[in-house]
Amino acid sequence: MESLLNALLIRLNNAPRFHRGEPGWQWSPPPLPDYDLWWVLEGRGQITLNGESFEIKPGRCFILQPGTVIKATQDLAYRLLVFAVHFEPLDPAGLPGFPFEGQFVQDREFLEIMARHCENFFQRGDASGRLQSASLVQQILLKLWDELQHPRLSAADQGIGQLMQTIRLEPGRSWKVAEMARQAGLSRSQFTRRFQKVAGVPPNTFVIQARLDRARQLLLESDMSLASIAEALGYQDIFFFSRQFKSLTGLAPSHLRNSARQAPANLLNLIGS
Repeated sequence: MESLLNALLIRLNNAPRFHRGEPGWQWSPPPLPDYDLWWVLEGRGQITLNGESFEIKPGRCFILQPGTVIKATQDLAYRLLVFAVHFEPLDPAGLPGFPFEGQFVQDREFLEIMARHCENFFQRGDASGRLQSASLVQQILLKLWDELQHPRLSAADQGIGQLMQTIRLEPGRSWKVAEMARQAGLSRSQFTRRFQKVAGVPPNTFVIQARLDRARQLLLESDMSLASIAEALGYQDIFFFSRQFKSLTGLAPSHLRNSARQAPANLLNLIGS
């Protein structure tokens, strides 16, 4: 991961721009001297890269490497709208293993927002704008890499992801697995299996983790009593809350609070422990 982050430190070689293909547009540049991020938002056509042909469709993205020989045409009935920027990594090793050649972008809305900010910052012309523009291209590259590593979830799994977010927002609610499964339209066993696949832990464990994460924050950042925190997070027995908190975090709730107040410099370590 560290080598990837180093490789994603880049220098922009031209202005990031959105391009609409002119009626007679064709693309046949000399072999690329650098990298080119080329993302299709609209339109259709055909592109050949070093002799290999791809159909151009909305959402398709290419990270073209130095030396690539390109020939591309568009369908005149569906002219292209493309975001493109030439860049080079600051690490001499470059991006030899970045396999984004014709893959479809999953989160198009988010990527388009970043791309438009990238263009606008660069056009501002000052040093801060150019730096922010380059940083956004780096963020786009990292987002594309992340999508390759984490394919889009199914509709059912996306629903579980939304449920996880709700649990984090309201950990004190009475979360019953049978009720969550019913709302998801799945049997209890199907729901538990899918939930563990998405979250990495069973639903009951996720609820406990969400409660104790919030408890730790309240202990460190509020004056609520232990009893009030336990009650707010769905615990009827403060002693059970304390035992569970210590079992999973290694510290009793009162010990965590007292340690943070006696040594504020250790607060970040306590939060992340």
